Amino acid sequence: SYRDKAAGHIRGYNKNELIDMLKNSGFLIKNINYYNFFLFPLFILSRIFYLDERNPGKITNFLFTLIILFEVKLSSFLSFPYGSTLFVIGEKPYV
Repeated sequence: SYRDKAAGHIRGYNKNELIDMLKNSGFLIKNINYYNFFLFPLFILSRIFYLDERNPGKITNFLFTLIILFEVKLSSFLSFPYGSTLFVIGEKPYV
């Protein structure tokens, strides 16, 4: 998308592609999870309707921050089925 190009993103990965790529590079996957699960529907709507999300306002930013903080706490013991971002914790063993 034009947002990815503006952010310098070269390509995206789905969860299985990312796991395979890291394992093939010698990493052990400690944790992998999606991020922005609760806000994902808003991301989709903004892409469909080309909404300008650069300055949502102080109240909206505050609410989004609360949602993200809640999600971060939940992610310590839940795996989300989808989201706008994947994060992974991996370890490359010493050889």
